[in-house]
Amino acid sequence: MRKQNRDDVVVDHLDWADELDELGGAEIAWIALLRHEGQPLLNLAAGGLGPTGVEWTAEMRQAASIRATGRKMPRRFGEENPFYQREHSLEQRAKWSAARKDTNVGADSDVPLLR
Repeated sequence: MRKQNRDDVVVDHLDWADELDELGGAEIAWIALLRHEGQPLLNLAAGGLGPTGVEWTAEMRQAASIRATGRKMPRRFGEENPFYQREHSLEQRAKWSAARKDTNVGADSDVPLLR
């Protein structure tokens, strides 16, 4: 939601839950219903009390660990970053979008993705 203009975000009170388990179940049900209706949700996952998106395998975790170790350059933020105030090309963003297509829902999910 940080990417959205705060004045454009609408919050609707949909349900009430007394217990944490009820809250997770209600969130999953509401997200599924609203996605089915074609509502423009910001949720990437199906909801619930934890991430239900991409399910990491042991191999994925090991590869991420290897990528994160031994970086040759320290991270640079703000004006120190050479890409500061620049944008990726539309072509590059389209490539990344195509590569990520259908990756935000776990294998066991039957929730349709927003398009």
